[in-house]
Amino acid sequence: MSLTISTTHFATFERKYDHLAVNANPFPNSMPKAPSKVPFEFLFDTGAMMTMVDVGTAKKLNYLSLPTKRTLTLGGIVPGYSITVDYKVIAGIEIAGLRLSKVTVAIPNPNDPNAENFERNILGQNVLEYFNYFMHTSNSSIYFERNPDPQPVSKDATCGIVFLADEVFPE
Repeated sequence: MSLTISTTHFATFERKYDHLAVNANPFPNSMPKAPSKVPFEFLFDTGAMMTMVDVGTAKKLNYLSLPTKRTLTLGGIVPGYSITVDYKVIAGIEIAGLRLSKVTVAIPNPNDPNAENFERNILGQNVLEYFNYFMHTSNSSIYFERNPDPQPVSKDATCGIVFLADEVFPE
C-alpha cells in the first residue's frame, strides 16, 4: 500500500525545544464559527498521547470556563514534577487548512502549583492520528491529508471529523 499525500495542505515548521513547531488555529468559541484570528504555536509531538494547551493559551481562548470531562495527574510533562490536567472538549482546531471538530485537550489545572511551568502547546496523537502526514525537511514543511481510518488512542480522546477549512462546519 502506498501513501499519496496532497501537497495542497501543508504547514511550515521551525525547530524548537528539540521538536518541530507548527502553527494551528484552535476555535475560541463553543459554537465553531471561525478559528482564532492569530495562530498559536504547537509542538508537533508524535510521542505525546494527548494534545495539550498551556494555561496562557487556555485563558486567551476562554477554555478554562469549559466543562471538565476528566481530571488526571500526569508525570513527565514538566520535568521533575507531576501536574494535574483537566480534559476539556474544544470546538475544533485547524491545521494546514484542515479542521478537526470536537477535540479533547489537556489543560493544566490552574490550581496546580506547576501549571504555570508548562508553557507549550502540544499536538499529540489524539489529533495527529486523524491525519496522514509527512515531513519535507528541505523546505521545512509538514504535508497533511485526512486519515480515512483513524485509530483513536482512547475513548476519552476521540475527536470529531476532519474536513476542509472552506467546508461547512458540522453542527
